[in-house]
Amino acid sequence: MAIGDFKLLSQLRLTHFTPQHRVPTIALVLNEVIPTGKFDRLAPSEEGHGSGAFATEVGVNVQHWFLLNNGRLLRARVNVLQRFYDRTKVEGRSVYGTGAGFRGHARPGARTTLIGAVEYGLTNEWVLAFDVEADFAGRARIIGQEASGGPLVSTSSPPSRDVGFAPAVEYNWSPSTGALLGLWIIPKGHNSPPSVTPAIAISKFW
Repeated sequence: MAIGDFKLLSQLRLTHFTPQHRVPTIALVLNEVIPTGKFDRLAPSEEGHGSGAFATEVGVNVQHWFLLNNGRLLRARVNVLQRFYDRTKVEGRSVYGTGAGFRGHARPGARTTLIGAVEYGLTNEWVLAFDVEADFAGRARIIGQEASGGPLVSTSSPPSRDVGFAPAVEYNWSPSTGALLGLWIIPKGHNSPPSVTPAIAISKFW
C-alpha cells in the first residue's frame, strides 16, 4: 500500500438546480495538487506513486438531475479539468525514467481530464454510480546529469492518454453524510500502463 499525491478541492457554484428552477448546476473548479507521493530515489524494484511537483487545476463541473418514470432520481455529471505543473527537483531513479545517478529537474506535461458520470438512486440511502474518465498528458521535460560531473542531458517523455471507468456503490446514512466504495479500472492506454485501484471516500456536507 502506498500514498499518492494529495489534492485540495474548491469550487464556486454559478447556478443551482432546484425542482422549480430546472437548469443544470454549474460550478467553476480550482484545485491544488500537493506532491505527497514518492516519485524519486526509488529502489530498483520500487514503483513511484506521485509526480513530485505542485500543480494547479482549473475546470468546470456541470450536473443535472432527472426524475425517472419509476420515481427514482438519476444524476448526470460532466467535468472538464486542466492541470498545470510546476518544476520539481529529481534525484536518482524516478517516475520520469531517470537512473540511479541522476541529479536534475523535471516538469510534468499539462494534463487534460474529461469525466462523465451517472448516479442512480436505488433507495434514499443506496446509490449506484458509474464514472468514465479520459486523461491526456503532455510531454514531461527532464534536464540534469546522469552522474556527478557527467554531461548535461535534456530529454522529454512521450505524451500519454488513457480511458478508465469506475463502478461504485454509495451509502448515505443521513442527508449530509455518506460513504462510497468503488474501483478505478484503467486498461492499457497510449504510453500508459493498466491499473486497478480501490477507492474509498467519506463525504460530509454542512
